[in-house]
Parts: sequence; structure tokens; C-alpha cells
Amino acid sequence: MIGFDFPCVVYPHLGARLIEEGHMQWFTVPWWRWRLAQARGRSPLVRTSDRIEVAVMSLAVAVSLAAMPIAGAIGTAVHDDQSRVYAAEQQSRHRVAATATKDSANSPKGPVALVQARWQAGDVENAGAFTWNSPVKSGDSVDIWVDQGGRQVAAPAPSWQAGVDAVGAAVAAWLAATAATALLVALVRQGLKRARYAGWNRDIASLVHDDGGRTNRHR
Repeated sequence: MIGFDFPCVVYPHLGARLIEEGHMQWFTVPWWRWRLAQARGRSPLVRTSDRIEVAVMSLAVAVSLAAMPIAGAIGTAVHDDQSRVYAAEQQSRHRVAATATKDSANSPKGPVALVQARWQAGDVENAGAFTWNSPVKSGDSVDIWVDQGGRQVAAPAPSWQAGVDAVGAAVAAWLAATAATALLVALVRQGLKRARYAGWNRDIASLVHDDGGRTNRHR
């Protein structure tokens, strides 16, 4: 809410509403209408810094909106790439039965078991170690995923993971663009605020010290 406690002209196109509180009158104006009036109005009360601030904020909103289709394109590209990767994983990876060669030991990576095992992949017998989510006794059989070379690998990602990756990439791209414009707005507003304070200090010093201030010029 923007309030005025002095007589002023309220333009209907600003959507102002009069509220009376005792001897004070308040005019409520939607913030976006007030900003638009700052940018387009010719009132001497609207400073150049106000117009610059509104222009920068409008630019930030425009950039944020323009970034949406770009983020969508990035998401589509990520989806296509990841779909091919996950499809290749599903074709090249398969399950085999691995037989533990000794009792499992506690893994230093956390509450999982470290298993020493052998498994057959095609005509080649492989051996190695991998982590398992429960203790395994020697001679126990567990199913593991291997690649075409027989090496133990992680399970292939489901096909829907490509959609999750795409959404994450698109949202991250849009948020990055929006955050950059928000930072620009914050920096500009901070600079304008300092400029306004410096101007007020100069005017006050001019009046207090009577060093050629505006009041002197009208004498």
C-alpha cells in the first residue's frame, strides 16, 4: 500500500482507492500501477532514478520471461541425450548370478557388506568385490548387474529418469537466468539508493551551511 498524507490528484487509471482515517487520507494504489506511473508520468516528484529503477525491473521481468522457452529447449535437449544414454544402458547391461567366495566383511563406506564373489558372463569367469545391502555367507548367490565385458556395474537407470533430468535442467537454467537478473536489479537499486542519499545529504548541507543552496538562489 502506498499512502499519501498530503493533498494530491488521484488518477482513475491508477486504480487508486480513498481511505479516510481521522484527519488523514490514504490513497491505496496497486504497486505495479504505481511503478508504471513512475515510468510514464511527467510529475516533477518522479525522479530520474525512479524511472531507471522501473526500467531495470521491467528488463529483469522480460529476461525472466524470455528465459522460459530457452530453458524448455535445454530441457528437451537433455531429455533426448539422456534417453539415448539410458536406452544404451538397458541394452548393454544384464543380470548374472554371483557366488560369494567368502563371508562378507563390513564396508568402510557405511552400513553395507563388502562381498568377494565370482560370476560367469558368457564364456568368461570374472571375480571381484562389490558392496551389498546385507551380510552374505560364503557360497551364497546374489544377482548383480554386469556390462558386455562382464564387469560389475550399477543397475541401468529407468527410462523415466530422462524426464526427471530434463525437468531439473530446465528449472536450473531458468532459475539461473532469473537469479542473475534479480542480482542485477538488487545492485542497481543499491546504487540508486546511495545516489539518492548522497543527493539528500548535499541538499541538506546546502541549506544548513547556507553555502549557495537553492534557498539562496531565490533571494
